[in-house]
Amino acid sequence: MMQVGIFGTGYAARARGLALQADGRATLRWFVGRDPQKTETLAQEFQTKAYTDWRLALADPLVDLVFVGTANSSHEPLVRQALLVNKHVVVEYPLALTYAQAVALVALAQERGCLLHVEHIELLSTIHHNLKTELTTVGQPLYVRYTTQTPAHPAPERWSYNLEIFGFPLIGAVSRLGRLIDLLGEVTAVRCQNQYTDVRDGYFQSCYCAAQLTFASGTIGDLLYAKGVGVWRSQVILDIQGMTGSLHLDRETITVYAAGEPRILEAGGRRGLFLRDTQAVLDHLLEDKLLYISQKQALYAMQVAEACAESAATGDVVRVLADNC
Repeated sequence: MMQVGIFGTGYAARARGLALQADGRATLRWFVGRDPQKTETLAQEFQTKAYTDWRLALADPLVDLVFVGTANSSHEPLVRQALLVNKHVVVEYPLALTYAQAVALVALAQERGCLLHVEHIELLSTIHHNLKTELTTVGQPLYVRYTTQTPAHPAPERWSYNLEIFGFPLIGAVSRLGRLIDLLGEVTAVRCQNQYTDVRDGYFQSCYCAAQLTFASGTIGDLLYAKGVGVWRSQVILDIQGMTGSLHLDRETITVYAAGEPRILEAGGRRGLFLRDTQAVLDHLLEDKLLYISQKQALYAMQVAEACAESAATGDVVRVLADNC
């Protein structure tokens, strides 16, 4: 029976608690959060301990595994401290706010002989499985467009709208790149633009981040991540155009266009994905089964995301090395 601790008190942290309860192969020992009342309330729900000091929590000698489900900027320091006391770690993406920090954490985990797993539940979804399965219909992919837009009127003053806490948009939301790379393979070059509006005390009102990706296969990609007051329509759209057909994802529905009539696949939502990720981690630790994503894959998505950040800062096309793909 694994002994587990959870950093965080938000949606991801509670989802991990529920997943551990449903699996039954681990005992949850504590939650750590900044807000004493919120942390205590969550701990009472799961009948476990509440801490506001991460040092006290990590001093617990019985804990084997910790989950980090906090704001993005706290991932790197919490993961590092947990690894330094020889705990296995699962962290919600992104692993860190820079590629160099992510590489250093992976090296530390290997040095300590600990698991370091970066959650990318988008790869576990029925949506993603169906897209990969139907890629044969498309033939050689020529062009991909991936758009996620979230309106907010007004923009919330929370960490996901803070420049320093969320990080560069395609690092903070690296799952978008993770999905495209898993579908289409290595990226050789990126060009990116990023725009914030009305930044006050580190919080922005809206964000538009657009990247053009060149894949090694020759596929051209356009990726848009946008949120806030400057967005007026909620969208999750992915189009893949190829020599023999195309795929169109609109939220949770995939339409397959090829010879004959279009086919519609109900792709399903995100329900149950934290449970599947948690079960995969426990399967790996207890039964030595392979995880669905490797450290190498997670690092490569971070490498491409940082190339996008560099391009947005310089205005140049940035080449992406293939050594982590």
